[in-house]
Amino acid sequence: MAIVNGNVIGNLSGKLGNLSARTVDGRTVLAARPSSFNASQDPAALEVRKKFSVTAKFASAILALTSLTSIWKKVKNVSSSVFNEIFQSNFGYSSTDKPTEQNIIVPVGFPLQIETAAVAADKVTASLPR
Repeated sequence: MAIVNGNVIGNLSGKLGNLSARTVDGRTVLAARPSSFNASQDPAALEVRKKFSVTAKFASAILALTSLTSIWKKVKNVSSSVFNEIFQSNFGYSSTDKPTEQNIIVPVGFPLQIETAAVAADKVTASLPR
């Protein structure tokens, strides 16, 4: 894996031959791509992949809200991204088809009072007190 500091070749993203490029915290990271990959079709593996997908979408939705992203940045681990911090905090609470009421929107120590909450397959809605 190579990490490019500065803007020598710009911020790359995507595939480049047998390399994969992404930008993390303003740095371009190049990594070798695997030559082949066979995903397990075991029912347990499929369940984990579904739960992974739900949690990733939930974390992306939180990151789309600037105010919540700034809160998560204050508690994130130095070695991980904000997305990873949100993901790790919520993976255990997600189901295979939707987030649950146990999923957390803000990290521990940042109380967010919610009057009512509803979880559907495609969205989470909540009412906040004024």
